[in-house]
Amino acid sequence: MDRRSYLAALGTAAVGSLAGCTGGQVMTVRPARPIHVTRGRGEIVTIPAEGDAISYVARDDQRFAIYFFTSSRDLAAYRAFIDGENPERTPGGDIRIGSHAVPREGGDGFEASTPDRGRVSIDATGETYFVIDHSAYRMETVPPETAGPLSVALDLTVTKSALPV
Repeated sequence: MDRRSYLAALGTAAVGSLAGCTGGQVMTVRPARPIHVTRGRGEIVTIPAEGDAISYVARDDQRFAIYFFTSSRDLAAYRAFIDGENPERTPGGDIRIGSHAVPREGGDGFEASTPDRGRVSIDATGETYFVIDHSAYRMETVPPETAGPLSVALDLTVTKSALPV
């Protein structure tokens, strides 16, 4: 093997071995900017079917909930509730990804995130739905009557696997 062929093969091997270390292609679904949600409503972000893993950190000065729905049927039940209907069921979504905002250290507002702010695999086929909730859905984080709108700082990242499935 001549020197040029050797260096080309070595470079290809190095790039190939590093490709698996990156964890996949990052698809930013929503940039880190404030998301405004009025009391009694929710902001729904559709996650593309190609998403394999998700991580997020969301912050606000009021309590809120994050729901992650893996089916359009569950999302329809959520929307029905938000629209003032009384759905037969109120699914909680994927509890590995959804969470409730907790007080931040130092008492500076509230924060919700994936566990340890790390990536969590998305166990679903098709589109999924990330929801920032500011309502009495499931009676888990009921905002007071005097609550103003949320202005959530959201850093949401979805990763697409780099490996063929």
